[in-house]
Amino acid sequence: FVLFQNVATLFFLFVAWAMKWMIVGERKVGEYNWNVSSYCQRWQIYLEATTLIRGCYFRRGILEYLQGSAYLVAWFRAHGATIGKNVCLYPRGADPMMTEPDLVTIGDKACVDNASIIAHINSRGE
Repeated sequence: FVLFQNVATLFFLFVAWAMKWMIVGERKVGEYNWNVSSYCQRWQIYLEATTLIRGCYFRRGILEYLQGSAYLVAWFRAHGATIGKNVCLYPRGADPMMTEPDLVTIGDKACVDNASIIAHINSRGE
């Protein structure tokens, strides 16, 4: 069971990473209105498709078990974040952790804890 669980975890992490790049692509600074751009819809599809990695392990999610580790830093780098050396992310957690890692830059020797890094403004579709 443990071997299967670990293989399944790695598989779903890979699928989530691949879907981010296939569905959403690279996020760029700009305005993305719901009625003009497909960006918001693609983002929602990605969020729905990745509920497995956010809802497994007794609803804690896979990433919760990577808090404070180099693996979580690697995860966000793989999703487009620019993160310096010797960085510790969320040793005590956050919800959500980082919604648009493509738009985030964190310098060397930083620690982000109990904080959500949000790089968008909810304009109610305008």
